[in-house]
Amino acid sequence: MARFFLACCGAAAAILCAAHAAAQTNKGAIDGTVTDTSGAVIPGATVTVVNLGTGETFRTVTSDRGTFSFPILDPVEYRITVELQGFKPA
Repeated sequence: MARFFLACCGAAAAILCAAHAAAQTNKGAIDGTVTDTSGAVIPGATVTVVNLGTGETFRTVTSDRGTFSFPILDPVEYRITVELQGFKPA
């Protein structure tokens, strides 16, 4: 009985490892918080991310906490800009 239990545990571990390996990806993300020079968060700012190789552009607006997220991006170089009326670029 103990051998059967160990064999089942070994099989379960192999299945879990295979499922974990299949879930890996070559994608990344850019996440952040937009703040002003005093450290206050900036809600409603437009954040733009441009893939420097292809020119593909993604945009989002910061949350009420000043946060933004661009999930599932290719691992390449990007240019990030933030715009909001009344603020000048740093």
